[in-house]
Amino acid sequence: MKKRLCLILALLMAVQFTACGEAADEVTADNTTLPEDSTEVGETGISDDLPDVDLEGYEFRILGFGDSRFAAIWVEDQNGSIVNDAVYNKCKTVEDRFNCSIVIAEGSNVGSGSTTTSDERNTIMRSIMAGEDSFDIASAHDITLANMTLEGHFINLYDVPYLNFDKPWWPKYTVDSLTFDDQMYMFSNSLSYNNMSDTRVMFFNKSLLEDLNFELPYQSVYDGSWTLDRLNSMTKGAYADLNGNSDIDEEDRFGIVNPNYYYCVLEPFNLEPYQDDGKGNLTYVFDLDKYQTIVEKFYSLFVGDGGFIASNGPTARKVFAEGRALFTYDQLGHAVSDYSQTDLIYGILPMPKLDETQDEYYAGCTDRPCVVPITADPHLDETGLIIEALSAEGYRQVFPAYFEQALKVRYADQTDDAKMIDIINQNVILSFTYMYGNFKSPYNIMLETLFKAGSESTDVASYAASIQAAQEARVEQIMEAFRDMKK
Repeated sequence: MKKRLCLILALLMAVQFTACGEAADEVTADNTTLPEDSTEVGETGISDDLPDVDLEGYEFRILGFGDSRFAAIWVEDQNGSIVNDAVYNKCKTVEDRFNCSIVIAEGSNVGSGSTTTSDERNTIMRSIMAGEDSFDIASAHDITLANMTLEGHFINLYDVPYLNFDKPWWPKYTVDSLTFDDQMYMFSNSLSYNNMSDTRVMFFNKSLLEDLNFELPYQSVYDGSWTLDRLNSMTKGAYADLNGNSDIDEEDRFGIVNPNYYYCVLEPFNLEPYQDDGKGNLTYVFDLDKYQTIVEKFYSLFVGDGGFIASNGPTARKVFAEGRALFTYDQLGHAVSDYSQTDLIYGILPMPKLDETQDEYYAGCTDRPCVVPITADPHLDETGLIIEALSAEGYRQVFPAYFEQALKVRYADQTDDAKMIDIINQNVILSFTYMYGNFKSPYNIMLETLFKAGSESTDVASYAASIQAAQEARVEQIMEAFRDMKK
């Protein structure tokens, strides 16, 4: 971890030097190049332990959909963009090493905009139900794949050769979360940078924080005191009616702006409602006291003084990018797409702990995970070898490039932000409850339900009672499906 951090920081210093040597407006993400030893970024002392194998031209076929999201896995060619070229080099390194080719599978729909979840399901199902060996892995909508998992269409990843879940390119908490009864059917790791770009972080406005006489929160993260209460105390009193119309609207200044959705807000407290008891049973556990506390703190944060729930994500990002919010909570990818080319001086933090008794900072993420179809069984050795190799190269080459692009800023204190991203990256959780909740679990809709505009509520007990029977039935359905698949 320390070695990786040092190398990331070296990259950041190189970015800063470039910015000092050129006009700031000329420094963009697309014209930045990695150092010549970019393949060494990461924990280079960790071997992937893969054998020297000649795959004799084997075609590793990836079934994918959409455009930019699939580009996090595979791109056709280099184009001078730092992340695009790192993805290309990741695949080229594996192809050269094992004498194989990595291609888009027939039936993929990439480069033509988005696809519907039903389109993705139908394409995957058409191949599997026909018994066609047409792809090695597929990447698609998360909850769609989870529901398909319960129908028995995918291979247990613990049965795929060469996958080593102890390696750093397999996020520990995500592997633990997606595993039930020694079975895991979807994966989210460094093979794609979606799980990094879609990880949620706290962005904060450094200039505005200092204008309001607050210390930058980095030290509180280091000493374990970065909590929801601490965040609340900083957002209160930040509101200002900038346009003077006596209405709270998007032209004003706020302590925190919310994009009007609550993806990955609960995962950082590691209170999964769907829990593996370690004996082959899946149980539904709703810790009412803790959830009540969490909801009240978020109600105070978003609905109370200083908070603003925007009409949508772009509006929230506009408010923050224009310097009119101390904090926002959103995907790390918006550092690249929305903030890196502005004059905003921002920092990055993990979501705060519930309180100081919480052991670690966790980071919730979403992803378009990958699966291995049952039709790939005849060539699992090749499939597993290439999955592991691509994941290792993604960790070595792509993630550092993404770090650099996300932190491409025009100020001197990138060191702390790099450390923050390292802390966040170590504890990423793609939630089992969220994935298998079929849009109805507490992780999917609790805060949306309680904080619905015009009827905001903190009555967690009533909400919990209203969903108890349905959630217990869902957990039973999932458990029975996993038991059937294990036979």
